[in-house]
Amino acid sequence: MAEDTDIVQASIVLVGKFNPAIFSPAWFAKNGIITEGELKVADTQVVHKQVTRFTADHLTISAQPERFTLETTSEPIIRVADMVLQTFRDLLSHTPINAVGINYTEHWRTDTAERRTALARELAPIAPWGAWGASFRAHDVDHVDGMNELVMIQFDAENLKWQRRVEVGPSNEMGDHARGVYVTVNSHREMEIEDGVGAEPIMALLEKEFDPSVLAARKIIADLKSFSQKLELS
Repeated sequence: MAEDTDIVQASIVLVGKFNPAIFSPAWFAKNGIITEGELKVADTQVVHKQVTRFTADHLTISAQPERFTLETTSEPIIRVADMVLQTFRDLLSHTPINAVGINYTEHWRTDTAERRTALARELAPIAPWGAWGASFRAHDVDHVDGMNELVMIQFDAENLKWQRRVEVGPSNEMGDHARGVYVTVNSHREMEIEDGVGAEPIMALLEKEFDPSVLAARKIIADLKSFSQKLELS
C-alpha cells in the first residue's frame, strides 16, 4: 500500500530590501550561480525595478522590493540554500534581510480515492457541521465535499516570531487528481536586525536551519502518509 511521491518542491523566501532589476538570468550566470546551460533555457517573464521573475529549467527566481524567492523542483534541494547563500552572503552581503522562510512541499498519491477522502475526514471531521456536514458527498471522486485546505501552526517556545506552518489539501498537480494530496511545510524565522548590518545574520541562520527544517518537514509528511496507510476503509 505504497504512497507515491510525484512532486517535490523546495523554496527559500527572504524578506528585506531588494533591487529586483539586478536579478536577471545573465547576472546569476555571470556570478556562477546558475550554469550556462540554465541561462540558455531561461524563460524571463519580467526584469524591472519593481519585479523580476524567470524560470531556468527546474528553477524559479522572483524578486520584489521587499521579497526574494528561489524555488526548485529538482533534487538535490540543498542547491536552493547554496544559491541563496552565494547570492546574499558572498555577493550582496550589504542587503538588509530580516526574515527567511524555508519551504518544503510534496505532492503524493494515496492508493485509492477512498483513502484520500478518509484522510480528509480524519483531519477535518464533518460531524461538527451538523446537518450541513451530513449532506457532504464522498461517492463522486471528482467532487468530494469537505476539507479543501487545512493549516496547522506551531510557534517556537522561545521565540514567538519563529513558527512552523503546515498546509495540507487535495493536489491538482497530478493526472489522477482524485488521489492527490499536497503538504507544504513552512519554517519561518524572523530577526531584529540593526540598520547597516546587512544579510549576514539571516544567512548564518539559513545555513544552520535549512537541513533541520527540511528533515522536520519530511518527518511530518512521512507521519501523515503512515497515518493514511493505516486507515481502515469502509
